[in-house]
Amino acid sequence: MVGVVLAGGGGFAALRLRAPLPAVVMSPVASAEVQLPGKPVALPWPTHGQAAMVVEGVGTAGVHGQSGPVPIGSVAKVMTALVILRDHPLAGNAPGPSLTVTPADERAFAAALGTGDSMVPVVAGERITERQALEALMVPSADNVADMLAQWDAGSVPAFVAKMDRQARAWGATHTHYADASGLSPQTTSTASDQVLVGERALRAPVLAAVMAEKTATLPVAGVVSNYNSLLGSDGVIGIKTGSTRAAGGSLLFAATRRVGARPVTVVGAVLGQAVGTAPLSALQVALDGSRALVRAVTGSLRAQQVVVPGAVVSAGVAPWGPRTTARVSNAVTVLGFPGAVVQVTSLGCDVSVPAPAGEPCGGVAVTWGDRLSGRSSATVGATLDRGIPRPSWRQRLLQGE
Repeated sequence: MVGVVLAGGGGFAALRLRAPLPAVVMSPVASAEVQLPGKPVALPWPTHGQAAMVVEGVGTAGVHGQSGPVPIGSVAKVMTALVILRDHPLAGNAPGPSLTVTPADERAFAAALGTGDSMVPVVAGERITERQALEALMVPSADNVADMLAQWDAGSVPAFVAKMDRQARAWGATHTHYADASGLSPQTTSTASDQVLVGERALRAPVLAAVMAEKTATLPVAGVVSNYNSLLGSDGVIGIKTGSTRAAGGSLLFAATRRVGARPVTVVGAVLGQAVGTAPLSALQVALDGSRALVRAVTGSLRAQQVVVPGAVVSAGVAPWGPRTTARVSNAVTVLGFPGAVVQVTSLGCDVSVPAPAGEPCGGVAVTWGDRLSGRSSATVGATLDRGIPRPSWRQRLLQGE
């Protein structure tokens, strides 16, 4: 009987010694929200109307002024161009297919002369490429070409406008409604925040981004035409679209690329409803001046801040047979942000296979910042064990779990 017991015990011990070693679980330390130091900067927001500013991948500088949709004038043409390029893509410098100016197009141009609408001359039978039509739409802000493009794409302006509305909703611009393709209608309304979302989409369309940055363009009948956006080329401004009617006042959806330290950043902003009821060009100048001041202030308020220091402990673990260790990051994480902004720092653990030497990679830390309007950014740095975890002795293995 004794021999049977000993044999059974020896078999159990052999099984214990041959069993795979369990992984050591490195539990992450608590995650945290880190607030960047300093007080939020007071920006030179316009006195009237509304505005929104973001730095892409960094954060929202702010949303200011009256809430609710307002008329946006020719800023609406950004969505017109985006839908056209979605349905009729262009690449590089390709001119694209041609539109033929109809007698009705010519009559519409003649009827609008003297109304103050933004138009370019067209002649029946004229051939204009898609790219030239986009230039006419975005550079001199031709209302008549907006309608021509809508007819060409969808067969009618109402059918095209329905596409514009559907696209806005798909992108989350839920406070936007388009009543026409040109923005001349006061029923074409949006908010500054929604237009920032549209502007960010426009920057991702290379052909449109190139057209929006043109100071001048040459059209078949009109000849050389100029962009109403007088900020182009100054303060890093690279587009996007002006708008000015008596109902909408002066509006500008804009983008600028500036360098903050060694890093280039892209600012996207919208200023709407400036000097409503005054002469459109005077109202537009108010929007241009206000936008310039915001670009300078927003980029000047950004700061680089270290949110993870080298050597910070991100996880800790203990083997069942006693050894303890921690994992530490070796590199810092520095983010660009606004004073007072919140950054999420999340520790990442891991399961360590034994034996594990000191310096073995293990988890790390993930840092996320930004928001829905600006887009979110993230950075991850790895961590390593600061002490190794040796194999247990045979005695520790036999005692393991008892």
